[in-house]
Amino acid sequence: MTAKLQEPSAFDLLKDIEQRSLATEASLPKDEDKHQWSGVGFRLGDFQYVAPLEEVIEVLPIPRTTRIPGTRPWMLGVVNQRGTLMTVVDLQGFLGRTGETDLTRKRLLVVEQQGVYVGVMVDEAMGLRHFDDTEVVEDGLEAEAELAPYILGAFERRDVTWRVFSLKRLIGQPEFIQVAQ
Repeated sequence: MTAKLQEPSAFDLLKDIEQRSLATEASLPKDEDKHQWSGVGFRLGDFQYVAPLEEVIEVLPIPRTTRIPGTRPWMLGVVNQRGTLMTVVDLQGFLGRTGETDLTRKRLLVVEQQGVYVGVMVDEAMGLRHFDDTEVVEDGLEAEAELAPYILGAFERRDVTWRVFSLKRLIGQPEFIQVAQ
């Protein structure tokens, strides 16, 4: 007479998977000493910047805006974005520069501060960027005078300096709030 083999229960299978997973995890290297910083990469002219991830709530293509008469030229207007009124600002124009005229690469970095939504137009959004402690640089912080108040630090990767640009600092500036001509 042959003995019938008993099939393992679903619980036994799950318990086996858990034990093998825990054994594998123990052999993985630990990165406890590395801290990772994340932000949204963007380009202004020939330079790369990165905005802290917690400052950007959305990245959008340039929408059709409604111009507001009597405002500064860098104040592009307002847009109804999913039921929320959002101001749209040209960052290059605010800084006193002329940006690229091709709108296909330009994007809005949307910032919310105290219930106010602002879309800041940049020359190009470059996606999420993740940096660790080894990429922090002390030099490369110098920037043109009009950008200096908004630079928080810098990272370097493959000979490219990514300056950390604070959009919240930008929006908090009195000059930024004064949009009337």
